[in-house]
Amino acid sequence: MANEKNIKNGLLSQMNTDSAINDQKIRQEIISRNTARVKRLKWIVIVSWSLVIICFTIGAILELNIRGIESDTLYMGTLLVSISVIVSEALFLIAIVLTISFFIRSRSLTLQQIQNRLAGIEEQLKKLSQ
Repeated sequence: MANEKNIKNGLLSQMNTDSAINDQKIRQEIISRNTARVKRLKWIVIVSWSLVIICFTIGAILELNIRGIESDTLYMGTLLVSISVIVSEALFLIAIVLTISFFIRSRSLTLQQIQNRLAGIEEQLKKLSQ
């Protein structure tokens, strides 16, 4: 038991307070960068879902306008509807992938913030134990 206390005291005395401050600054920089990434990703997700809604609306409008036409433009109208359906499906898949990515990154950021707070508490406990 006495050996463990000696090892503990030796390790604690080796710790430099400057390195603890530098580690704290580095952790804060990492968290601030990840926070900025999550905010950007949030806006990208909002824009992608808005584009999905707009594309579905345009596709529905095109389909309603083409149903009443019985001429040679029917082929062009059907082609436009098909293209709008393909684009809306692609945008829908992209929006889903971005939403999942946003969810994972925001959870990761939350865990990093918790880890940073725990590291701060650990440093305070080490200072109190000296």
